[in-house]
Amino acid sequence: MLEEKLGKAPAVHGFDGQRWALVRVQMVIRRRLRVSLPVTTVWRLLKRHGGWSWQALARRALEP
Repeated sequence: MLEEKLGKAPAVHGFDGQRWALVRVQMVIRRRLRVSLPVTTVWRLLKRHGGWSWQALARRALEP
């Protein structure tokens, strides 16, 4: 059920951009499943059941 929801783009769930973030996944879980989980638990669930991997965003501005 959750995998199906996360298989869609974040924009489908009302988020800007095309990247999932733990906080966004946490919000989808809260909205759809009515369960409040800490971000660390969300990460463990994604890693264990979904095969998701962690990616760090660049922290520098793209403009010169």
